[in-house]
Amino acid sequence: MERSPTETAHLVDSHYSRSFGRPPDNEMREFIRNAAENGLTADELINCMTAAVVTYGFGAYERDYRKVFVAEARKVWKMKNRIGKASL
Repeated sequence: MERSPTETAHLVDSHYSRSFGRPPDNEMREFIRNAAENGLTADELINCMTAAVVTYGFGAYERDYRKVFVAEARKVWKMKNRIGKASL
């Protein structure tokens, strides 16, 4: 069953807090919501968070995790977009 963008954003918000040690601010919530509305799944976004934690390890600053998370999410979105267009 596919989640709605709102459900995806809520799930990812709570995972963000657990992974990065603080809740997302409004700007990050907006980014997550936009990513979900533009086709990224909760699994993909959570995997991007995992990449950020792997990059810096546990206990790093949220601002450091955030940079990697956003960069990884954009990479995934671009790959999905490229693949979708190539198959048309």
